[in-house]
Amino acid sequence: MKTLVALLSVSFLVAPLALAQDPVDPAKAALDSITADELVEHIRFLASDELEGRDSGSEGERKAREYAAERFRALALAPAGEEGGWFQPFQIEGTTAHNVAALLEGADPARKDEVVVLGAHYDHVGLGFYGSTWGPAGSGKIHNGADDNASGTSAVLEIAEAFVEGKVRPGRSVLFLLFSGEERGLLGSQHFALHPTVDLPKVVAMVNLDMVGRGTGTGRFMVNGTRTSPGFPKLVRETNERFGYDLDELPFGFAPSDNTSFYRKEIPVLFLTTGSHPEYHNPDDDVELINGENCAATSRFAFELVRRIADAQKRPRFQWAELQPRSYLDALRWLADEALAPEAKPWLGVTLGGGLAVESVVPGSPAEKGGLTAGDVLVRIGDRELATGRDLRRAIEEKRPGDEVEIVVRRGGEERTLTVRLGEKP
Repeated sequence: MKTLVALLSVSFLVAPLALAQDPVDPAKAALDSITADELVEHIRFLASDELEGRDSGSEGERKAREYAAERFRALALAPAGEEGGWFQPFQIEGTTAHNVAALLEGADPARKDEVVVLGAHYDHVGLGFYGSTWGPAGSGKIHNGADDNASGTSAVLEIAEAFVEGKVRPGRSVLFLLFSGEERGLLGSQHFALHPTVDLPKVVAMVNLDMVGRGTGTGRFMVNGTRTSPGFPKLVRETNERFGYDLDELPFGFAPSDNTSFYRKEIPVLFLTTGSHPEYHNPDDDVELINGENCAATSRFAFELVRRIADAQKRPRFQWAELQPRSYLDALRWLADEALAPEAKPWLGVTLGGGLAVESVVPGSPAEKGGLTAGDVLVRIGDRELATGRDLRRAIEEKRPGDEVEIVVRRGGEERTLTVRLGEKP
């Protein structure tokens, strides 16, 4: 690993190669430069044991933020942190954590003061003393967080490189933001929203990447926030005309991720994720399980979203999403229990707190009667593997009230099979 780090450090000193730009499609070279191999290379370092899970304020966090800053510096982006630097420090429980910020200035003098934010959190749960889905069994074990969220961090780095090497300079500026403190409660993005290093009213949209390195196949991921601006459904549809991906579109602006901090400031948001998995928040979330091609597909889609928003003549108009819940936990409850076909009535009765981890179980619900408890991570229902909220909805949607289902959960580092009789939705 020391050899890899040394090689990467040398590569930072080499000026990025310019890619030939297609006069008909100026984004083609940039999109082609986003590769699975490069993404996995970033993830391999960020999710290495050397960084010990990148806990906020830790030595591993320092190494990760220095790594990101070196990449931004090599691309000749402008530092956009505090005091002319790359970092924005903030306090967490007596220690100092840091956001990382870099700016690509827009090409249009009339619009370059407006900003599109592309963000991801780069921290994880460190040695598992908090936040581990293994509970006490995870304490003291390195949680590398390859998918959560070395994948999103790497995607931001790769997209920044694509803009520069592909010579794509949209009218508005693009702010590349990496947050710490997300695993402690969105603290880094909340700090930025309260103490922005750019003029917050000039931020026209925020695109968030969190857990974009898994999923099955290529081009299968979720796009959340499609109703936070009236033009976003069309934007997502037209963007996907280029790719033909299998998207799961959800309306909410609230989510258990950093887009929530911007949404609360009435900024339109989009949140891309490939969904949860059994390794969520446990020591097994390693680079070997990364789906590099799907990560690259999600990254290309995010690049194109940012490019289109940054080049549009009009800024997106904010709106509170339809059926907007009061909090991101309510949004996840809607995902788990409400997002069914209108005629479907089966009921499980759980609230999700992040990925497919159970936040709480409704008292008296089928889930409680079947033995589900808070902290369980949903792995499989019957023969259906669960990777996304869509998988959960479909697994329930296929059943009827009164049906018995076998639910496999991960609890304390072990898989358990529970038998649950579905109820009728109240």
